[in-house]
Amino acid sequence: MKKLSVSILKAQDIMTKEVHMVTPDMTVRNIMGILLEKNLSGCPVVDKSMKKLISVVSEIDLMKISVMGGLNDPLNKHMDKLSNEKNMAFVYTTDPFSLIFKHFITRSIRRIPVVDNGLKVHGIITRRDVVKAIFDRESEEHQQEAINQIQKLYKKYEPEAPLEFAFLNESINQLYSNDKRIASVILLF
Repeated sequence: MKKLSVSILKAQDIMTKEVHMVTPDMTVRNIMGILLEKNLSGCPVVDKSMKKLISVVSEIDLMKISVMGGLNDPLNKHMDKLSNEKNMAFVYTTDPFSLIFKHFITRSIRRIPVVDNGLKVHGIITRRDVVKAIFDRESEEHQQEAINQIQKLYKKYEPEAPLEFAFLNESINQLYSNDKRIASVILLF
C-alpha cells in the first residue's frame, strides 16, 4: 500500500473512531472517573438523545468546577463554563490536514472532535494522532518533504516561533555510540 503525503490526509484518515463521550446529565465526579479510568485528558460532551456534539470537557474544566464546589453537580449546571458550538474546535470528517494542524498550533487544545454536518461525533483527533500521521505516512525517502511541509505550515501559523525537532532514532544512535565508546574503553582494562 502506497503511503499518503500528509498534505492529502483528511480528518477521517487520522481520527480515532472509538470515542468516549459524556452527557450533560452526568455528574462532574462521574466524568472525572471516566477520564481517569480511560486515561483521557478530556472528551466530547454530547446531547443524550441525538449524540450531537454540544461541548468538550477537559481535566482543567473539571478541576475548576470541582474547586467551586461542583464535584457532585450534573455537568449541565456548569455548561456556561465550557466551550460551545460557536467557540469550540471541531472538524468535519473531510476537513484537510492543514486545518487540523492549524487548530493545534493556534489554540491551546489537546483534542478535536470529528463530526458530520449534523454535528454527530464520528471520531476524535489528538495531538499525538497528528504527530503519528506525519511520521507513519511518510516513508524514509519522503521524510525531508514531510519536514518541509510541517515547517511551512508551522511558519504560516506561528511565524515568530522557531520549530525545533529531533528524530528519536538519531538520539538513540547518539546514546548507543556513547555506550560503545565506554564499553571499548572498559575492555582495554
